[in-house]
Amino acid sequence: MNSLAALAITYLLMTICSASILYFSFNGKIDASGKYFFLGELTILPGIFCVALNNTYSDIFRPPLFFTINASVWISHVCILFSIYALTFKTHQWKFILAITSGLIYATAVEICRIYNFSINNITLIATFTDAIFSFWTYTICKSIQDKELQKNIFLSWIKNIEIIFVLFAVIRIISCFTERPINAQLPSFTTNIFYIFYLILNVFRYISYQSLRISWVDYRTNSINPLNKNLEILDKDFKIKCSYELVQKRIIGVKNY
Repeated sequence: MNSLAALAITYLLMTICSASILYFSFNGKIDASGKYFFLGELTILPGIFCVALNNTYSDIFRPPLFFTINASVWISHVCILFSIYALTFKTHQWKFILAITSGLIYATAVEICRIYNFSINNITLIATFTDAIFSFWTYTICKSIQDKELQKNIFLSWIKNIEIIFVLFAVIRIISCFTERPINAQLPSFTTNIFYIFYLILNVFRYISYQSLRISWVDYRTNSINPLNKNLEILDKDFKIKCSYELVQKRIIGVKNY
């Protein structure tokens, strides 16, 4: 087992824990945004597992592993993107299914390129461009949210910044594709390990930012109280009732004085 396999196993365990925390925090009653984020956590698991497997047993049958990794990463990107989108916009299931189908086609196309002996540099370049597009797309969705209270939320800003850092990471990977040794999980090295350690840290911070966002922001479109910010919503409603009462009292006093 090399160091990248150990890192992948660590990421695998952390993702399982974070997905479990998210699910039980919502008491199993997850809204649309939460469901997509939860799926994003779940769908990346097969890809991480295959990275660990590939770096543990180098002689294992690789095409299914590589297909699983690419499909898993794509689908996870789609879920995260839809999760942010669902915070304030209505999502359509057919769009989600179309995006997932596109991911499977993409993963198949990459494997066809591999069969026709595309270099690892070119394969990495294709995959990295996809990562960059999804990260920038998620960033633009965060920017396009029209809810003023949500836009002012510091944790949404963190998510936006993290997505930009993901884009920068993709640029670094793209540059590495024009060298003799691109940053790729198939080529474990000190640089690759450092790259994926920071990648893991960013994913952890994005998860924390999302959880913090859902705790600190009240979505008044929903009829039920979000278990993550139940107390905040109750306090907010009490505050509004108090303000309304004080306003009525002032008006009554004003009428009497008149």
